[in-house]
Amino acid sequence: MAANCVLVYNMSKNITKILKRSEKGLEQIIVDIMGRKNNKVKKSSKVFIGLYQKTISDIPSKDYNVNDNCKSCGICIKICPVKNIEIVNGKHLFKNNCEQCLSCIQYCPQKAINYKNKTQKRRRYNNPEIDHNEMIKYNNM
Repeated sequence: MAANCVLVYNMSKNITKILKRSEKGLEQIIVDIMGRKNNKVKKSSKVFIGLYQKTISDIPSKDYNVNDNCKSCGICIKICPVKNIEIVNGKHLFKNNCEQCLSCIQYCPQKAINYKNKTQKRRRYNNPEIDHNEMIKYNNM
């Protein structure tokens, strides 16, 4: 699995290799799901999932910011599945119904949207099989 939470990780430079390895493991997962196989989650995975959920759930929208790289392209507004972002008087306003999907950060072509000062220099992740226009289309269905 690619560590793609930009708030927690700096995306690996080897993402292509990681995704290819993941595809091999995914085949077995699909077989297990289709066969309704019940697999136990390793204790270390449970700890990681708990820490990740706590990290993500504690992120207030007020800590998002937009730097001077912003070109006002509007991708962040359109890609947000819960319409959490508006531009008011020329400034981005992040409301309080954020789902922490991080699409606004990941898909900003200028890397202008950030969380505090944690994400400014981190690499972004975009699923190579889905572009932002497709995500926007599904958000508006």
